Amino acid sequence: MPIYTPWKKSRKFGDIYGGRERLKCSDNIFQRLHSIKRPNSNDVLPILIEDNPSRDFFFPLSGQETLETLRGLPKRDYEEITHVWLRRLKKTDYTERKLPFAWFCCGSGVRAIVLFPWPNDLTIPYGSKRPSNKVINEFERYGAKLEKNGKNWVS
Repeated sequence: MPIYTPWKKSRKFGDIYGGRERLKCSDNIFQRLHSIKRPNSNDVLPILIEDNPSRDFFFPLSGQETLETLRGLPKRDYEEITHVWLRRLKKTDYTERKLPFAWFCCGSGVRAIVLFPWPNDLTIPYGSKRPSNKVINEFERYGAKLEKNGKNWVS
């Protein structure tokens, strides 16, 4: 493990200089993932945000069904959640497999569950290259079968 030292003797490692609020991260691991505003104290939580999916996609649950399911859980499991966002998915993000079907986003006073729509034909594209055996075995555990559809692999 390398030893990090400051570039001037008068500075300690880890101090932030030059007007920055936080350390600079070149890999953008802390890049902003949401554009949701922090809720006010008088808002009823969780706040529901629903986008319309494109014509090739659908949400398996409506927003109200999602909120009812959350309220069916023990209070300690959902009391910190501020938003439930049924977010529209760009088709390019889906075909390039950039986004999952859901994620949990947290930061700046926001604890959001973001749900993405599913494709109407319920297939997951893997592109023209056959996926690795690790990926295939993982999906086969849930009953998905990998097959070649034209030039692309889908399950």
